Amino acid sequence: MTGPIDYCRAVVAAAGEHRQLHIRCHADGSLDFIRVFDGGPIPTQAEIEAAWAAMPPPARVWTTLEFIERFPPDKQLALISSTDPVVKLFIAKATAAGTVREDDERLQEGMAYFVSSGLLSQAERDSIMTGP
Repeated sequence: MTGPIDYCRAVVAAAGEHRQLHIRCHADGSLDFIRVFDGGPIPTQAEIEAAWAAMPPPARVWTTLEFIERFPPDKQLALISSTDPVVKLFIAKATAAGTVREDDERLQEGMAYFVSSGLLSQAERDSIMTGP
C-alpha cells in the first residue's frame, strides 16, 4: 500500500460499501479504527490486504499539456487546427479543466470521437491512453 488514503480505500472495500466506519488518520500515516457505526466487525488485516490486492490501480491524471503531448506531433497539430466543433469543444474544456483523468467519461467519449472521425486510428488512441 502506498499511503493512508489508499489504506483507507482498502479498509472500506474490505468492510463493504454499505458499512459506516470512523477512522482516525495520524500525521505519521498510522490509522486507528474508532468504531463501526452499524455494529458489524472491524475488518481484519488479512481482509484489508485482500481488498487492497483486488482494487484496481488509481486512475492516472495528467495536466492538459501532458495529455496533449501524449499525441504524436502531427496529431497535436491536427487537434489544434481542427475546424470540427466537437474537437474544438473538447480542447477548450480540457484546457479549462487544467487536468485530464483517464477514467473521465468525457475523455473516453472524446477519444472515441477522435477515432470515429478519423483524427486518430484505434491503435493511436490505445497508445495514447495506455502508454507510459
